[in-house]
Amino acid sequence: MGFSFAIIDIRKDALLSTKNDKNSFIHLHLHSEYSLLDGGNKIDALLKRVKEFGMDSVAVTDHGNLYGAFEFYIKAKAAGVKPILGIEAYVAIGDRKERIPTGIRDGGFHLVLLAENNTGWKNLVKLSSDSFANGFYYKPRMDHETLENLSSGIIAINGHLGSSIAYHLCRFADGGNEEDWNNAVEEAKWHANTFSKNKNGEPRFFIELQRHDVQEQITINPYLIKLAKELDLPLVCDNDAHYLGKEDWDAHDTLCCISMQKLKSDSERFLYSKDLYVKSQEEMGALFEDVPEAIENSAAIARRCNVSLDLDKNHAPVVRVTGPSSRGETLPSGLRITVKNLRFIRTTLRSTSMFQKTSLKKIVTMRFFAFAKRGSCGDMGQRA
Repeated sequence: MGFSFAIIDIRKDALLSTKNDKNSFIHLHLHSEYSLLDGGNKIDALLKRVKEFGMDSVAVTDHGNLYGAFEFYIKAKAAGVKPILGIEAYVAIGDRKERIPTGIRDGGFHLVLLAENNTGWKNLVKLSSDSFANGFYYKPRMDHETLENLSSGIIAINGHLGSSIAYHLCRFADGGNEEDWNNAVEEAKWHANTFSKNKNGEPRFFIELQRHDVQEQITINPYLIKLAKELDLPLVCDNDAHYLGKEDWDAHDTLCCISMQKLKSDSERFLYSKDLYVKSQEEMGALFEDVPEAIENSAAIARRCNVSLDLDKNHAPVVRVTGPSSRGETLPSGLRITVKNLRFIRTTLRSTSMFQKTSLKKIVTMRFFAFAKRGSCGDMGQRA
């Protein structure tokens, strides 16, 4: 199979942009401090830097979690920056529930997912929750089944080195085996079908380009461009920003040493690229001057992502406790937490000092935990 690397003319009907956005790059793949022991971007400093660059939007896509979403959303809104809510998901090769080592990315391939609307946000929450509850093996993992069922309202980006497409293309680049190229094609087709065009006819799957000093990524970028052209898929670029500025690389490196339990002096340990910082529009524009649609599509995606969270609503899960009705039925003998018991606790709390209240609350809490363990609390109230 022959390949040409001079391929940058992605079909016009694969583009999203309807106006000139060549100088409007928006970061869509970025890690905050909630990418635990891996991300170095603090949200306040990130928003300040983004505003300094004149960017009106920014995404946070933390590794495998949505822990920082609400803080990011609230602070971004207050700063006048549109928050794009997302996640860099881990996707299992097979069934997420299987916990059998294969030696091939058992923690899952990386996939950037962005909430296009409120439906997408709700699906991201469901996907993330399920990845912890049912898919955790090394990492909280989704799989093809969950993504197919919960893809509505979500934009997906695949192509950087941790992704499934990049895995097959790296193998192809190393050995030239046509099967590896075909596997990359099939992987891209699955994503394009799963994240099909929205009701407005806009694509929800993009081939991802990155350009920094990592040779493997440099090697596969021409193949990513060819793949996009062959399958009529749009390109988008990002920088996988893990820290704020060039000067923050060393601090981020120290953070990674803690995560990997390595010494800074260890010459054999993994080192992150020194290019993974929050770059300006000008820097990104210069990097992708030959592929302007990749810049344009970052801004177009940002315009499409509009999530509105109700901050006045209580989002805590509702726990409904069922039991005997009020028609004279009594609780089982082991569940005698009566109104009298609860009144005793309330009265006691009102009549004690703050220190005593704190101690008493701890005691009561411990008793409830004890009840949960043994299935009985007896006359807990009187003994408290």
